[in-house]
Amino acid sequence: MNITKCRRREGAKGFTIMEIVVILAIFGIMVATSLPAFLLWIQRQRVLGVVNGAASRMQVARQESIKAQVPIVVQPSFTDNEILIFANVDNDPNFQYDPDPAQPYKTVDYEVGRIRLPGQQRQVHFWAPTDATPEGAEAIEGLTVTVAAQNAVVFLPDGTVMDTGAIRFADTRENFFEVRVEPRATARVQILKYYINPPWGDPDGFFPRGRHPTDNVPMWKWY
Repeated sequence: MNITKCRRREGAKGFTIMEIVVILAIFGIMVATSLPAFLLWIQRQRVLGVVNGAASRMQVARQESIKAQVPIVVQPSFTDNEILIFANVDNDPNFQYDPDPAQPYKTVDYEVGRIRLPGQQRQVHFWAPTDATPEGAEAIEGLTVTVAAQNAVVFLPDGTVMDTGAIRFADTRENFFEVRVEPRATARVQILKYYINPPWGDPDGFFPRGRHPTDNVPMWKWY
């Protein structure tokens, strides 16, 4: 037998119990310190997903209105915790969604898409910072009065929006966002975030993403 190989086998030992305990302790500390940050990141991505999705779907809705030459309605529902987007083919002045499966597609009101706010525990709400609780009166600002409970964004075939305003959202940590549509002529869709006591001297309000042009500080702050 090769003596050198034998000695190598004898010197090859596994971890001791103490070494395993130390490794597990280090691993536990790493998990304990990184998990809260990871969960916070998930929460932020959840509300951003809703806000970004709402903004992009509104842009698609505007393009669909121009293409199909019918009004497209972006209708929030506090009851269903969702936003329904549909074509108002029958030009109902009350903007009621009235599909008929028996009729050919696009000859009657048809669905363009839906945006569901995530989670049975209402992890993202329709919510404005001026309302004490979610689904309050200021969660929808402006927009067009419809037969539904909440006002809606109505895009017109000429590329305009019937009435300007915003739909507002928040997560459980009260990070407030709004998807605003204005001016009427261009129906620009913009995402803004609420900043409490901003350092550049403005009152509390919604601001676009980026840095303040004078103070060069971020205009979005997470809470």
